[in-house]
Amino acid sequence: MAKYISIPTTSAGIPSVTFNTDVINTVAYITTTTFGIYAHGKLYTFTTSADGAADTVVAVNKAIVSPVGPIVNQPTMPPGVTIANPPVVTSY
Repeated sequence: MAKYISIPTTSAGIPSVTFNTDVINTVAYITTTTFGIYAHGKLYTFTTSADGAADTVVAVNKAIVSPVGPIVNQPTMPPGVTIANPPVVTSY
């Protein structure tokens, strides 16, 4: 059965971004405020607040490898870290 992760956003009207974990190639730290998810031949670049990219990468990876939990798993965001906008999507 497929498992999904849902990356939350904090802006009104912008839904969480959901990925099937089977198609995620990697989750990568880019800068102190950006991280990327490589999936579907694309790079989804997220911008975090409060220099939270490193801790968010850890949270997303934990959500991906968690053997238990719901079919849609939302990473536990680090304290004080938010994602206000949808990701920038580019091909790689």
